[in-house]
Amino acid sequence: MKNHFTYRIFSVYVLLTLFLTARCATVARDPDYQGPFERPPRHQELFTTQTIWDAAVKKNGDYEEVFLTPRDPSAQPPIVMDFYRAPGEGKRPALLISPILGGKNRVASHFARYFSRRGYHGLIVHRPKDLTRDLT
Repeated sequence: MKNHFTYRIFSVYVLLTLFLTARCATVARDPDYQGPFERPPRHQELFTTQTIWDAAVKKNGDYEEVFLTPRDPSAQPPIVMDFYRAPGEGKRPALLISPILGGKNRVASHFARYFSRRGYHGLIVHRPKDLTRDLT
């Protein structure tokens, strides 16, 4: 019993010491930092233009496929999503699930189905298979 009591006193002492002596660390900023790089003109154009989209929905088993197509096809390719609707009426929170590196959506669909059964809408965004095309 005495050992247990001593251990508790020691633990409280160590935690109190850490709490009273701990501080947030700061790192000085690089004095030569000039700020972020200027955005390339193509990126500036992408982020400042507005695109008008048309939406279409197709039922596919326990989810709906949503197709967003730009009215100007040269703007960008269509966006395809799988929408797992939560049961019930009224507003529900939604989770936007984006599979890593354009992989197959099997794992993502399990997550979307799991959350939709628990009251959250789930949207899986289909990503292009070749994610390196815009990196050059």
